Amino acid sequence: MFKKLFFYVLLWLPFSSFSQGKRSFYNGLYQVYQQTYENVDFQVYQFSRKGVRMKAKYFAQNAYQQYQNWKSNKRILFVCAGAFSSKMKPGSPPVGICVDNGVIVQKTLDYTMDGLVVVYNGGAQQGGVGIVNMENEPLTARQGFDDPKEFWPRNSNSDKIQLLQWGSQQGLTVFQTQLMYSRSAGFGFPANKERYGNTANRRFLAICSREGEVFHLVINMPRANHLNYSSKLAKNMLENNGFTIYGLLNLDTGGKDIMLAFDDRSNLIAQAPVDLREATNLLAYYVD
Repeated sequence: MFKKLFFYVLLWLPFSSFSQGKRSFYNGLYQVYQQTYENVDFQVYQFSRKGVRMKAKYFAQNAYQQYQNWKSNKRILFVCAGAFSSKMKPGSPPVGICVDNGVIVQKTLDYTMDGLVVVYNGGAQQGGVGIVNMENEPLTARQGFDDPKEFWPRNSNSDKIQLLQWGSQQGLTVFQTQLMYSRSAGFGFPANKERYGNTANRRFLAICSREGEVFHLVINMPRANHLNYSSKLAKNMLENNGFTIYGLLNLDTGGKDIMLAFDDRSNLIAQAPVDLREATNLLAYYVD
């Protein structure tokens, strides 16, 4: 009985490790810390793109099996549920247009989600993430073109088809999600809707820069709050820390509250309640 109890406590203690202050790995390229802002605690996983050592990877379908097949010979630092799927079952297709690691899996746009995300799986930008607000800006593609090519997938069916073909030819991952804030357009909701909807714990992905260095930050907000208000707090917290935000994306913490975080020796340091095998899609950070 004691052994079972000890295991349960150990499983749920990792979040208390934040009370020990900032933890830094790989000469500071990967940092884990707690930030309190406006009396709200944020749990932050910060990945610097300096030297292109910290890399992102995304699996938009059959996520658990793809992840298991891919992760050998890599040191996984962080993995969590990503955007949205049409159903809760593992293997469910993504919502919105999607290219999954070079495979076109969804050709239908979702017009309620403004965010278009590109994850680079090879080349000089490997592990990088680009974010476009489809409402008011094009996706500018450089990889595979002599001159930059602009795609407006919401305005042109031809552009949408060419975008999917480009993602497939270049072996990229392209998907839609909720864009809560972008540098080009500000918040994706009106000010009078800050407290709209249900309350829940939240998780965001932010693509930022500071002093010329690009960062990816995953931000946990364990205390339940409204989505829009939570994204406003996260945005203000980041800017208070000197970051310029290019995009702030909402990640799934509903029935797919999946998250595992590790240190530089593969020791588990934090964990969310849902089993990894339940994933419909996954975002991972790693080093080769």
